[in-house]
Amino acid sequence: PLDHDTNEIKNCLKKHGFVIGKVTRLTQFRTRQPLPFILVEVGKREISTKPEENFKLKNLNDLSITVDPYRGRRKTIQCFKCNRFNHTAELCSMTPRCLKCGQSHTTIECEIKQRIEKPICINRKEVGHVAAYRGCAEFPKLTTVHKNRNNNFDSNKYLVNSNISYAQKANGTSANTLDSEQQMAPPAHRPANNVNNQSAAFASTCFESNVNNPSTLAISGNNDLSVLMTALKELRKLMKEAPQLIAALQAMKFSNNTADKLQLLMNACASSDFLDYP
Repeated sequence: PLDHDTNEIKNCLKKHGFVIGKVTRLTQFRTRQPLPFILVEVGKREISTKPEENFKLKNLNDLSITVDPYRGRRKTIQCFKCNRFNHTAELCSMTPRCLKCGQSHTTIECEIKQRIEKPICINRKEVGHVAAYRGCAEFPKLTTVHKNRNNNFDSNKYLVNSNISYAQKANGTSANTLDSEQQMAPPAHRPANNVNNQSAAFASTCFESNVNNPSTLAISGNNDLSVLMTALKELRKLMKEAPQLIAALQAMKFSNNTADKLQLLMNACASSDFLDYP
């Protein structure tokens, strides 16, 4: 019950063999209304010497109770004696200071019992609040752990640009220049049958020319190496413009017949629309 005397609780605990420092009823911070919680201060020696079972009391003074360890809030500590910060009154050796009048006595001993309309802060000498006011400039502010949002790692900043090579980057070629060069107008729409017929006719012409003049494309051991490199470069350009040729060249290794290999190449040329026709 809220009207239970704290002195009775203190005496009952002493009968159980505890050395009690102070027994205080907890109250709400703003309204100061009493709460059904009692704060009991036990000496450190009692905690270290008493068995843990002795602290698990279930009944006290004909009342059912529950003993929980103290879980204090993380807040600034202010001395009730000198009203300075970061220490308690039990360990304070300074001269007492009253929150209300500022004289050399504790606040609880002050003769002023009524509410003061315009209090004076004894720390800042400012009118309008007491030294225990959390909004006072002298009142310590708790430091909270926070993330430095200005040092976030931008992963998109170091992404590899797939549109530019190392050599192009070293030569000073920008990605915008490459994009402008690679942007080409789409091919004009042509009927599918007309394109296929023209591609097939062109492939047949190439095949007949190669059969009638085989010496024009034959590479002998007497050819210069530069001629071979030039031919490979031209073939590489064709494969970039017509990816179908790559698939045809890969399929040639599975055929032992030269005619079949040429047929694969002809089919690739017939299915390509990279050539400009009149």
